[in-house]
Amino acid sequence: MADFTWIMILINTMLIVLFFTFAYLIVKKKKYGLLKGFYLYSKEEQERLISIGYPQANARVMIVSGLIFIITMPLVLLGIPYSMEITYGAFLIYLFTDLLIITNKMYRGKKKVTNNIVLGGSVLLLIALGSTLFIPTAKNVSEGGLSISGLYSIELNWEDVSSIELVETLPTIQLRNNGRSLANKSDGHYTLEGLGRGRLFLENRNEGPYIYLETDETYVFINEANSDATWLLYDEIQDKMH
Repeated sequence: MADFTWIMILINTMLIVLFFTFAYLIVKKKKYGLLKGFYLYSKEEQERLISIGYPQANARVMIVSGLIFIITMPLVLLGIPYSMEITYGAFLIYLFTDLLIITNKMYRGKKKVTNNIVLGGSVLLLIALGSTLFIPTAKNVSEGGLSISGLYSIELNWEDVSSIELVETLPTIQLRNNGRSLANKSDGHYTLEGLGRGRLFLENRNEGPYIYLETDETYVFINEANSDATWLLYDEIQDKMH
């Protein structure tokens, strides 16, 4: 199992423990100070919030959030594609939806309307940002060079390419400077061990081979979803370059 997967499992486990611990402290121990800004309200407002079940509603959000991570954990362990995206997508959609319900119970009048607008806008923004993760990457090999389009794009003229080779391993990714990672896919600007900052356009980050192109300004790693497709792309590039 990839190191990244184990890291995400560890993070998810820590979140599960935190969610259930906070829910227990709020419901059983009445530690309402764990609720953001609760003790900033007047005594009367605190009593009103307790009477309408505001602390319990927040605890429910934490419990269900923990259950979402537990239910989707097997997907991550089995390496199911998009399992992490499914997990966090379900979590965020539920979180915003339930917070909207809690807001309707907690606030009154104009403040209630304002908070609904803010939460609704946040959901729309989340959907818009999430949709960018699924913009496809297209590669075009021509007589003049290689162009890659998508959320991140690049154009390489053959005359600027100083070397090209097919390698079986990818150097360790140290930093994602400006890129996206979706399941086993990675594209954008990354920093790799021993090479510094460059570009990745990988359909299968965890399995080679990888096409390595180097110019005076940067380097690029490319591969397709399977080795046969990567070999075909490599042969096509070699043919056009020569």
